Amino acid sequence: MKVFIKVKPPAGDVKYYPISNEPITLGRTKASKISVDDGELSGLHLRLYIQGKSLFVEDLESKNDTSLNDIKIYQQRFCTGDQLKAGSTVIEIAGKEKNSEDILNLLKRNSTGITLNLQTKEETRKQFGNNEAAQKFTRSARLYHGEKKQIKKKSESASGHLKEAVALVIDIGLGIAVFSFLLKIAPRFYPEPFANNSNKAISFYFSVDLLPVTIVCLAAALIVYKINRGNGEKPSLGEKLVRLD
Repeated sequence: MKVFIKVKPPAGDVKYYPISNEPITLGRTKASKISVDDGELSGLHLRLYIQGKSLFVEDLESKNDTSLNDIKIYQQRFCTGDQLKAGSTVIEIAGKEKNSEDILNLLKRNSTGITLNLQTKEETRKQFGNNEAAQKFTRSARLYHGEKKQIKKKSESASGHLKEAVALVIDIGLGIAVFSFLLKIAPRFYPEPFANNSNKAISFYFSVDLLPVTIVCLAAALIVYKINRGNGEKPSLGEKLVRLD
């Protein structure tokens, strides 16, 4: 069984991807099989896989959650006509331009079990109020009795957020290190203000004579930081060190 999905990034062209025997991950970094330039995505945001004759989506404890038909989900059956949102990226099952009519009919939502893990009706009511479509979708959701996977504990989720924070601190530290290094070697290229000043206080670097040098070093450090963090297509140094895939 092969199903084509349609991925609409926040900017750029729509792309199609096939899902068959192997699960496919989608996220911000190249650690995902489908890498999308979307700053609101986590490195590994969600996973799509086929089980039996159904297509499923599983949120991988993403920072900004995954929603199906405007409802936050954890694991859920993904059907023809559904709209999946991850960050600012929209994912749908492709139509007749890629999938056969038999596949589209097979993936239609029906009265059989569809839910592995869905937010509660109370959560839906708080989030959507009187949104009738959301309420109807939640009411019709039934427990899926197939191979059920346990949702990771909140402590593990907190561990993921901690890794992201540590990665950010490492990347900021890299920028500070570059800034300090450039200031240290600056006297070789701009010796006069350093020769005329024996004061090594922090205010020295913001004096009239040295301020241009400080600004140039800071700008260079920010450029290095920006290049390191990138646009989400590849992990930064901090993400690599903490293995934030």
